[in-house]
Amino acid sequence: MEAKGLTSPLLNCTSLTLETCLTNDVFPGVASMLGISPNLETLVITKFFPSGGTQYYWIQQAKLCNFKEEHYWTSQKRIFKCLSLHLKNVVFADSSWLQMYGFESNFFDLVQFLLKNEKVLQKIIINTSRLEDVMPMEFFRASKKILSFPRSSPEAVVLFS
Repeated sequence: MEAKGLTSPLLNCTSLTLETCLTNDVFPGVASMLGISPNLETLVITKFFPSGGTQYYWIQQAKLCNFKEEHYWTSQKRIFKCLSLHLKNVVFADSSWLQMYGFESNFFDLVQFLLKNEKVLQKIIINTSRLEDVMPMEFFRASKKILSFPRSSPEAVVLFS
């Protein structure tokens, strides 16, 4: 979103829905969207499932991308205005995040980053309705891990729906 020192114009939206995979090549884009959305109050992240030729494209793009996603969110030093002032609700909708990414995944890094940096966060909702193949013990461990993350906002709750 930046080219030769030019930045994207600020978005004046209070609600934003991103349809994406949480893969290494999209993290800078997600961070950029947060950076240009200072008034954001609600962020909804829905799952993008590549298929057919599109799936091949995404696989090849990930191979060509030399960016390492490991700890991308926990290493962010950038301050996002929306996280400090406005973002109250984050929803991971239509998700089978654990099935797609496994127990140790970048999904957890993003959730941890949001909990740690959102000053006015009220709730993170993680839709678990599509977790048919996840074993109860694995879901319990994942839930326990998420609930153990430190929070900036004393009002913040994590809901599994």
